Amino acid sequence: MSDNNDFSTEAQSIKATHKTSFSGLWAILNERKTFYRWYYIVGYCLASLFALLVFCKNKNCYSDLINLIDTTLSVFPSLCGFSLSGFAIVINMGNQDSWKDTARYDGKYSFYQHAIAVFSICVLFQVLVVISSFCIRLLDKTKINQIELPECLINLINFSTLLAVLLTAITALIMVFFLVISLFSAGQYIDSKSAIKRFAADIESRTKSGSV
Repeated sequence: MSDNNDFSTEAQSIKATHKTSFSGLWAILNERKTFYRWYYIVGYCLASLFALLVFCKNKNCYSDLINLIDTTLSVFPSLCGFSLSGFAIVINMGNQDSWKDTARYDGKYSFYQHAIAVFSICVLFQVLVVISSFCIRLLDKTKINQIELPECLINLINFSTLLAVLLTAITALIMVFFLVISLFSAGQYIDSKSAIKRFAADIESRTKSGSV
């Protein structure tokens, strides 16, 4: 009975570190403290400073917002394609025995889970940038946004939208750098596992040859 209880407890612990949907993704990112690292904070500060400078130059900010939207729409679809390609490579690597060796049952997340989480959140942010930019550009083209509102409210909406797009875009751009690092680390990890197995097989072969 005790063994069954221990197994049930371990099974629940394993399930807790393998949650699906956004809750599982956020749990891994929270363990990594992804958005609290210094380079994200620096990026957010620079984005906020840039938005304030734009606001000081032009209280309306609308033309600057449209220029930013045009830039994101020309850059981020390609970045999203690059990220999805890398994501597919990492997912395909999941079939490797070397990845299976990283699975953990001590309540912590494996290297493979961390790699998948980095790619997932990066793709989500890039898609968010593309979708939000597309919607804003669509509003601009259809002139639906030309509603009579107090000037101060219009300025606040334009500034808030500019800042939100900037922060999201900066986050997605920083993550691209770590996508490349994660992909390189994944390759190094798999190669090191293969090298160790090959070395062990070579040692075993030499031992058998020596014993004969």
